Amino acid sequence: IDGVLMIAMQRPFDLGDRVCITSPTCSEPPSETWFIEDVSLWKTTLRHAASNQVSTVTNGAIASSRIINYARSQKALVNLPLLFRSEASGQQISLFRAAVEKFIKDNPRVWASLVTFFIVK
Repeated sequence: IDGVLMIAMQRPFDLGDRVCITSPTCSEPPSETWFIEDVSLWKTTLRHAASNQVSTVTNGAIASSRIINYARSQKALVNLPLLFRSEASGQQISLFRAAVEKFIKDNPRVWASLVTFFIVK
């Protein structure tokens, strides 16, 4: 019953939303994302974003989970670690950073700003 009430009253997601469902105590950054395909009184059908696999989960199982809804997380911070070849020059990395900054500036409805950009050797 908890799952039914949680889905019906709180509406943590809508059809088509991209979500991550994890343990409420999980401290790792979420990595697996799913699209909401169908929601019924007792179950929710999800489609795995990377593999296109379909999974059905009871709403009772979801009720006790941590739900991250990317469709409702406007201008969320994204940590994107990238690996560059050791031969990459400072100029090449600067060109890459400039391209990322331009992309962010050209898409203000999706991206707010570049918060940090750093290189670790």
